[in-house]
Amino acid sequence: MNNKTKGFTLAEVLITLGIIGVVAALTIPTLIANTNANKFRSQFKKTVSTISNAARMSQAQYGFDFAAEFPLFTSKEANATPEEETSPFALFNGTLSGYTFIDNNDAISNYRNNMRIMVNEVADDNYVYQLSDGSLFTFTPGLYHECHMEPGEQGKDMSGCYGVIDVNGYSLPNKEVTCSDGTDTMFVWDENYQDCVVKNDANHMTDIYPVFYHDSIVEPATNAAKYVLNTAK
Repeated sequence: MNNKTKGFTLAEVLITLGIIGVVAALTIPTLIANTNANKFRSQFKKTVSTISNAARMSQAQYGFDFAAEFPLFTSKEANATPEEETSPFALFNGTLSGYTFIDNNDAISNYRNNMRIMVNEVADDNYVYQLSDGSLFTFTPGLYHECHMEPGEQGKDMSGCYGVIDVNGYSLPNKEVTCSDGTDTMFVWDENYQDCVVKNDANHMTDIYPVFYHDSIVEPATNAAKYVLNTAK
């Protein structure tokens, strides 16, 4: 009887492992990029909804939202309540849950210095709210004026009502989302995001999203951010 058993030679095993390695090297980065892209997109949509809901809740409960004529100065900031004053701090403090108010400190200053954002540098005196899920929302003190937009006023200057959402907090890449095709990042006031496409790669689908806010709504402030908010994948 022939007791010999058939099997793979060492050369065949090495060739097979080499093919598997090449396929993995080609597909794993794409899978990781798609996973991160889906995470960033869903978190951006969630944060926009959270902040918009906070404004709507403030309007319903306390009678003011982002369209209120906020005072030029407020002394309370982190301790402001909507029963005591009309300010963005009071709006958020009265409606958000599980948040952390962050004033200028070393951690935030270092974070700002490492942010890569094209549209508008985040000022040193911006204020930051860290939401319960870890995302960061920064807004300019320039918010202290009426942020109101009538229907058809998409061309109105809303630069004083400008902020930034970082969907994963202090974690990298801390880079503004940008267009991979079409018109690159710029302030937009109408439905022209169709000119922009953001591919699910690490260079374009990133974690920082410029926004502006008015009345009881938060909206993307760039073509790229608008594309991400209005597309499913």
